[in-house]
Amino acid sequence: MAAGLLAWLCLGLTLLAPVAWSQRCSPPTWQGEGLGENPVAANRGKVVLVALMKGYCSYCVSQARKLEALKTRLASINMPDIAMYIVNGGEEISRSQISNLVVASSIPVLQDTAEHVMFRSIFRGNKDDFIVYDRCGQMAVAIRHPYSHVDNGVTERVLKAVYRGPTHLLLFPGHQQTDTT
Repeated sequence: MAAGLLAWLCLGLTLLAPVAWSQRCSPPTWQGEGLGENPVAANRGKVVLVALMKGYCSYCVSQARKLEALKTRLASINMPDIAMYIVNGGEEISRSQISNLVVASSIPVLQDTAEHVMFRSIFRGNKDDFIVYDRCGQMAVAIRHPYSHVDNGVTERVLKAVYRGPTHLLLFPGHQQTDTT
């Protein structure tokens, strides 16, 4: 068991220990005033993946294409309730090249502020990280770069586990259900 836990932690996954399931289904806080509608709250009832990318990055553009293909593949195996969003970095070079991400896939692209509010404060990640939210809108797993590379299969396995619900997350060592009695 300890070896399994170490293996997943070394893979760059951050698994969050949930509180009681009934307490988890509360609307997530969206502190992004002026950033538009909260994409996680707008997709409550779906699993949501948020990919933190930058428009000038060719690796990010490639990842955007691969995420779209993954979403299509998951829908074809009866997992249609997965929403994906890309957050483009807030620095000027990313802002000026957002179109690279927009044309790469049909996944909606959100523009971060120059202060990196979405990257730093809301999603608490870095370029190339993927943040996965459960159907209640609560962060379930953060897949850190380089383990977020779509081709390695980690993202697909995490999405399937979160999609299937909290009991399937128990497959990931370190994910513990909190006793409420």
